[in-house]
Amino acid sequence: PNRKTPELLKCAIEPTSAALHQLSVWVWTTGKVPMEWKEGIIISLYKGKGSRTECSSKRPITLLSVPRKVFSQVLLARLQSLLTKHRHPEQSGFTAGRSIMDSILALHLLSEIHREFNHPLRKALQGIGIPDTLLRLIQDLHNGSGAWIRLGNHKSERFYTRSGVRQGCVLAPAPFCRAMDWILKHITANISITISWKLFSDLDYADNVVLLGLDANNLRDTLESFQREAASLGLQVSWVKTKIQSIGANAAIQGIQVDGQTVEAVDNFIYLGSKLLSNGYSEPDVLRRIGIAASAMKDLHRVWSQGKVKLSIKVWTPLKQDMRKLETFHMHCQRRLLGIKWSDFIRNTVIATRTGLERIEVIINHRRWALFGHIGRLGD
Repeated sequence: PNRKTPELLKCAIEPTSAALHQLSVWVWTTGKVPMEWKEGIIISLYKGKGSRTECSSKRPITLLSVPRKVFSQVLLARLQSLLTKHRHPEQSGFTAGRSIMDSILALHLLSEIHREFNHPLRKALQGIGIPDTLLRLIQDLHNGSGAWIRLGNHKSERFYTRSGVRQGCVLAPAPFCRAMDWILKHITANISITISWKLFSDLDYADNVVLLGLDANNLRDTLESFQREAASLGLQVSWVKTKIQSIGANAAIQGIQVDGQTVEAVDNFIYLGSKLLSNGYSEPDVLRRIGIAASAMKDLHRVWSQGKVKLSIKVWTPLKQDMRKLETFHMHCQRRLLGIKWSDFIRNTVIATRTGLERIEVIINHRRWALFGHIGRLGD
């Protein structure tokens, strides 16, 4: 499906754009897409964790036709305003102005406040007024879709794909998030918990969903409703990946049975890369990330000499002891980059002057104010 490469479209922009425009007009008028646009080759990419021999450690990516991707961008542009208008308020996945940080922060804050106070895809798209022309085109892009699996130089026989969206299609996140919004709005209408002035029922980042409940029975009802609504859109819940966690002093849920499946109860869980504990504290997450950073410092020693370091923003609510541990690691990294040993007896203030870096507490406070401004501008 990738015989027409992006370079071909860019280098011969006048003839290819004219031909692509003519083809797009025909597709728009007839509501039918070329068969080549429905085909894809599935390859697997290692996630970076787990055994390379296990399928669960691989992520399937579908290689699709480049002209299809261009046309999908056009469809996405037409869909975006309606999807944004009817977006579930708790949905942060693939949403402009929101990031993974928002969901992590919200979950940590809900956990800490509770601790302190002890407290069908077409159907989904039709419901927000998507025009029939766009619906027909989206449906035709997926109807009769076929794929091959490629491993090295070997390729499987062609097979049909009858459900889901394709990971690798630029259009896929938008209808998928809309499907998740449709499900969650239906199941959370009468299910929520109160945190001070606000009712919360769920937190969403694409397919990473946190469902909130007051007790085991409430949560079981929510999970059963979630499964039913997901099935109506052709989606399946991965019960192996689904976990239950109780927050606060009364954390004693042993597990829940949902449709014959046991949902495991855990004391800690990693959500979007951040570790959440039943007691609501963030110190283990800070220590975990210091360990990850220390391992990265050791494994990527050659990178530091190039002066190109990629920083990722993560969210905690650090205590004073957490600040001290972060400051210690921050200075350790600076000493290592400068080639200074502890036996050289050089003060931290001298090292900070050489690197020109502020103390970690100052950096965190600056980012807190930046985040405060970001949240303030979001409104309701």
